[in-house]
Amino acid sequence: MGTKPLIIRGGTLVTGFGTKEADIWIEQGQIRRVAKDRLKKRTDHGKTEVFDATGYYVLPGFISLPRMGAGRFLPLEEYRRQLASLIRRGTTCFIDTIRVESWMDEAQVVYQLARHYNSPIDYSVRLQLTADAFTADTLRRLRSRGFFLYEVTLRSVREAAEINWDSLYPSISQSRLAVHLHIPEEAALSVRERSELIRLWTVACLYGKVRTCIKGAEPLQDEFQDVFYRIAQLSNVQEMRELDRLLQDWYSFLPAICPADDWSFPTGKGARSPAELLSLLVRMSSTNIAKAFGCYPQKGCLAAGADADLILIEKDKWLTNFSTGTILKFDEHCFPTYVMSKGKWLYQLGKYTDAVGTGNYLQKLSLYKFSI
Repeated sequence: MGTKPLIIRGGTLVTGFGTKEADIWIEQGQIRRVAKDRLKKRTDHGKTEVFDATGYYVLPGFISLPRMGAGRFLPLEEYRRQLASLIRRGTTCFIDTIRVESWMDEAQVVYQLARHYNSPIDYSVRLQLTADAFTADTLRRLRSRGFFLYEVTLRSVREAAEINWDSLYPSISQSRLAVHLHIPEEAALSVRERSELIRLWTVACLYGKVRTCIKGAEPLQDEFQDVFYRIAQLSNVQEMRELDRLLQDWYSFLPAICPADDWSFPTGKGARSPAELLSLLVRMSSTNIAKAFGCYPQKGCLAAGADADLILIEKDKWLTNFSTGTILKFDEHCFPTYVMSKGKWLYQLGKYTDAVGTGNYLQKLSLYKFSI
């Protein structure tokens, strides 16, 4: 983290609902104050650094959801390359999904975290279970090692119908666990079967008040209007539809997330202004993910007490030189100019600075405290 206090002056701060002109005071890797500085520029003999952010949008860092389990035994250099790529695209925190194999005991599951000890940014994990391993005994054993976040892989409606939820509810409720649904792309499901699987899972989670996230689910489906327990991870087609919904009511509930790497949106006539689209990006790819995965307000916001995880994007380069009707994919066209993690610049003007091992493991997740 930065050793000197830092003031970021003159930038336009972007939240999930709009923008504002304010300055950010950073000390010991955290945001200490957010307000417009009306004082004259300080001259305290180098004790405080000042960064001129005039001409920049200042955003909270993105939270990515990579699946790095397949690279469990990658060499250190390849691991560092993958993390550097995420950071260059604005990631300042990530949630890895680790598959729990049948041969693993609790200690072996914990050992899978070892590769992330080299991470330059903060991280947490979600444990992936198969349908037959999704039992109360398994949850109790893994919870004893400090795991709160799970994902269950289901490949058929039959697997969903056979889950013994009555035995699971006490363990989930007592420890306040979150259990997400994962339907593999290769699962041989028709549209009707996939919809029925999602419906069965949703009914069970809402009945037991289990916080869940479902990729491809409709955020505000008429049958399930509970905006707290059920969160949708959007696909590209859904993003367009939800954007149209927000055009009608910008401040409405939107129980949905979408990592920045998956985020795309239209430009040109009928679209929101560049600043408003940036606010929507912050809402979906930073604030909502932080709330859904339990690391808000430490992550996902620009507020006093939050980690100083920041992205700076040049205003002159955000949504410029694109023809009307372009479908813009963020990670292909809109790279940040600066990326900061806990008060330390990791990426500046095209230059990446590695900080191996400075990332912390976020274990104490608050999965039920916030509505999205």
